[in-house]
Amino acid sequence: DEDVLWLSELPYTITIPSSILMQDRNNSNDNVSDKEAKGEEVDAIIVHAGLIPGVPIEQQKVKDMVTLREVALQSSSLASFEAQKGSSKPKVKNDNNSNELQNQEESIRVPWANAWNGPQRVIFGHDARRGLQLQSMAIGLDTGAVYGKSLSGIILPKRKIVSVNSERVYSPINGS
Repeated sequence: DEDVLWLSELPYTITIPSSILMQDRNNSNDNVSDKEAKGEEVDAIIVHAGLIPGVPIEQQKVKDMVTLREVALQSSSLASFEAQKGSSKPKVKNDNNSNELQNQEESIRVPWANAWNGPQRVIFGHDARRGLQLQSMAIGLDTGAVYGKSLSGIILPKRKIVSVNSERVYSPINGS
């Protein structure tokens, strides 16, 4: 039907350029931090589920963008990743085999948002189990509305989180 066709033609990500975010911030009367006042804003990307860290947006796979929750971080890059608080580009693979490791080194599973360090800030959902996720470069808004918890959103450019309680359970957890 035509609704399904229309939906199938929509993009899998939406990008809000940093220039728009800065323009909105500069037009606001609200107080902003020194960093924000210096124009240190980045593009924001909205995606359903996730992105593979270290892979350019144009090379991301659709299956990852709509299903990704975790990546497998190579144990050799974990120490440097933790020490630099995400400023390095960790080597990752994911559940969907989109970015397999060259060797079979031991890996540790982490939420993809914990390993994401840009260059864009990503706003995503599809991870109700973890709930609200507030990383420096990734913000997860799935707070379980369909399971009777709350519906959350974000007001840009200030990144203010807003939530309302669900009126009811629309889908029981685990289909029960």
